[in-house]
Amino acid sequence: MAMPVEKEVLLKRIEYLRDVQRSLEHGIEIAIIYGFAAPILNSLFRMTMLFLGISIVAAIVIAILLAAIAIIQRELRYLWREVMKDPRWWEKIPWIGIVGLIICLSSIVLILLTS
Repeated sequence: MAMPVEKEVLLKRIEYLRDVQRSLEHGIEIAIIYGFAAPILNSLFRMTMLFLGISIVAAIVIAILLAAIAIIQRELRYLWREVMKDPRWWEKIPWIGIVGLIICLSSIVLILLTS
């Protein structure tokens, strides 16, 4: 029995949004690396303002990407409800972004404390 055309379209849209979400999470991972590396590099090169700027930019990028992920997840939640069931509550939380934001903020504090 074939799926209705509407469900096929919704599943394609869900697949696309999941791919976009994975791309944004990859961007968050890269920002985490920069935010995590900033205090380490600051301890070697002692360029506090540069590495403080890198950490602040990484935190801002993570915050923007988290907002984009939240928008995507809201649409996914709606589409998923249309196709099947609502995802479980822990699937809605972008853990990588939350951890990355904490790492970048702690990097800023670490740079300020070590300079």
